[in-house]
Amino acid sequence: MKTNRRDLNAPIPGMSLTTEPGNRPWEKPPRITSVDEAIDFYVEKLTDPKTSSMIMDKVEDGMPITLMVDMFQTGAVAKGIHSIDVGVLIAPVAIELIKAMAEDMDVEYTIGTEADARTDSRDEDITSDVVRKLLSDSGEDEMPMDMEEEEQQETDIAEPKRGLMARAEPMETEEDGV
Repeated sequence: MKTNRRDLNAPIPGMSLTTEPGNRPWEKPPRITSVDEAIDFYVEKLTDPKTSSMIMDKVEDGMPITLMVDMFQTGAVAKGIHSIDVGVLIAPVAIELIKAMAEDMDVEYTIGTEADARTDSRDEDITSDVVRKLLSDSGEDEMPMDMEEEEQQETDIAEPKRGLMARAEPMETEEDGV
């Protein structure tokens, strides 16, 4: 077995525990501790002409705004700028800021929280194709009218419970008057 030199330069498991505590930015107290300070920080950063141009390019390419804000706040937490809690609290403000910037520049945007209608219709198409294929394989020619009606019919038919822990149905006896 031939080993690659790059494999030998990989970190050893537990190596991160051998450094002195507090040497990493995320191990120190964050520089910004309040939500107001963090909002000011993000407004200043996001409205910078160079940064806003880059952001609008990504928004125009179809990148969801929520994904972008998550990346910004995760990076800031890793650099020790603010805590995760503050990042979660300022996320809606940063999303609204980028939305307002996109609307001001007439850029179409995707927030990232809306349901994708194309995916839903594709799922329904795939499901109906599978049902058709199964029915054609079984020799039946008709497709059920509605999947919900089919499910309702399945729940109407009571199947006997089976299994080790299933309770037995009470048997009718002559003493019951039947």
